[in-house]
Amino acid sequence: MIEEKKLYSWIFYITLFGLCFVLANHTAGYDFDFWARLVVGKVFWATGCVLKHDFLSYTPSHVWYDHEWGSGTFFFYPIQVLFGPIGIILLQAVLIFLTFWFCIKTIKLRMGEKYSHNIILFLITLLVYNTCIRLPVRCQMFTFLFVAVVLYILERARIGKNRTLLILPPLILIWNNLHGGVVAGLGIIFMYAVGEFLSRRPFKKYLIILACSLPLLIINPYGIKYLDFLFMATTMHRPDIIEFWGVFHPFYLKKCINFLSWTGVVVVIEAFFFIKSLLQSGVKNFIKNFDYTKWIILLVTGYLGFSHVKFIPIFMISAMCFCYENAYKFIPKSDLAKVWSLIFVFILIAGVWMFAPTTAKASWLMYPLKEIEFLRMNDIKGNIIVSYGHGSYAAYKLFPNLKVYMDGRYEEVWDEEIFMHLKVFQSAEYAWGEILKRYPANVVMFEKASPICSVLDKVFPEWTKVYEGNISCVFIKNAKPKEEYKLPPEDIEYYQKTMFDTDMTQEFLKKYIPEFMKSDVYNEK
Repeated sequence: MIEEKKLYSWIFYITLFGLCFVLANHTAGYDFDFWARLVVGKVFWATGCVLKHDFLSYTPSHVWYDHEWGSGTFFFYPIQVLFGPIGIILLQAVLIFLTFWFCIKTIKLRMGEKYSHNIILFLITLLVYNTCIRLPVRCQMFTFLFVAVVLYILERARIGKNRTLLILPPLILIWNNLHGGVVAGLGIIFMYAVGEFLSRRPFKKYLIILACSLPLLIINPYGIKYLDFLFMATTMHRPDIIEFWGVFHPFYLKKCINFLSWTGVVVVIEAFFFIKSLLQSGVKNFIKNFDYTKWIILLVTGYLGFSHVKFIPIFMISAMCFCYENAYKFIPKSDLAKVWSLIFVFILIAGVWMFAPTTAKASWLMYPLKEIEFLRMNDIKGNIIVSYGHGSYAAYKLFPNLKVYMDGRYEEVWDEEIFMHLKVFQSAEYAWGEILKRYPANVVMFEKASPICSVLDKVFPEWTKVYEGNISCVFIKNAKPKEEYKLPPEDIEYYQKTMFDTDMTQEFLKKYIPEFMKSDVYNEK
């Protein structure tokens, strides 16, 4: 019987990883900021430097506080170089799988011998979780994994296994250099302290480990000044960044139907057992045994998830850890070996079918692939104003011939004024022309539906629309006749093969970066 349980366990985990891999391989394209992370990795491995000033843009910038520098340096760039596009897919699959794995370990702690693998519950949750992430590897995925790890460690501490708490300070140190979401980990530790205090259980150990972890935040390339940036970035209001919009925003309401349905089922199940426990134990015993920690975590992460879609996965991770045990009670108990075996075989077949190790995820419905290739092929030089989302990819592909106005690094590099100017320019709002006078550019590339494209095309003869791709229009000031420009390939396979090509080779950066760091431009910025 023991061997049979082990077999079931192996089948379950292999199937779960197969699901993670298939979903990772089926996503539409790379995150918009992924390319800036590759640049950071390239610079570090070419020069040994973590740059504190930006070199990709031509607009004024402050100190470059890259709270994600470790992700690009030690994961994204080396994995892409060593293993190519398939390495990025595998990294995402591994991160998602490990996140679920630590959630399962937390569930086991809470349920004990009553725990049993149920692939159906995790399949449903994984599918909903994937729709919330939407895109391949992002630095936030390290935060999602570490949230699951922290919850597991803290749950071990609740049952008296306190030595594991010693893992948290070094974990916070690593997390802090991979992604600014480290504040979520610190917040969870504090919530545990509050919850255990209200439950009249030992709580000082959480405060002690929090006090030991906080000073480690200064161990980063920027020192103690980084704390000011981290506080600013955490509390910053971003009404124009869509991933900070709420679930009930018209833009997201239909897209979040799966998540809302999943949450509704969880709420109904938890409410059922909440009321049942209250009626069975009586008010006095119910209050005495109430799990304050669980509900503080769920309510806080739930509020964050509903108010900012970016934080939905953190709420889902918390809900998995704390709500699985009640959801499992609604599942009929039976021998699911045959069902698991069928699912296992299905996932293997699907995984092989969807396996695509040789090509990048090039999508010209997501990225202006042809538009940027047009600029590269025709050796266009100068400054380019491009939409916020496409700035990172444009910088990766077009530097040093073209410097961008700004990209998705936002508060890491620029003051908010720069972003607001870009918004005014794209919308062709009042006095948008002043931006071109203040920050001159000779190339403009925006989505075809952007008002600025219509204005430049119809009103200003010095700006010529030299190319129109699947997504964007390319305008050049004082351009040559259109027939003199080369046109980019129409074959998607060309872009799959060249997606990661860039003129920022290590040889180039070894020469350019030291010179840039000595330049007046560097010192002025």
